[in-house]
Amino acid sequence: MVAVDPPRRAATAYRSARDIRVLHADEPLDLGDVVPGWSPPVGAFFG
Repeated sequence: MVAVDPPRRAATAYRSARDIRVLHADEPLDLGDVVPGWSPPVGAFFG
């Protein structure tokens, strides 16, 4: 699951109960397990 936080221009990726990562606008959001080869920068979701 991924929760986006527009005011902070960040996203929190929940891969498991112990693997939680906060990613900022310049970091890639690796969604390769859902869409192979797709890892856009978090900032792309905020325009």
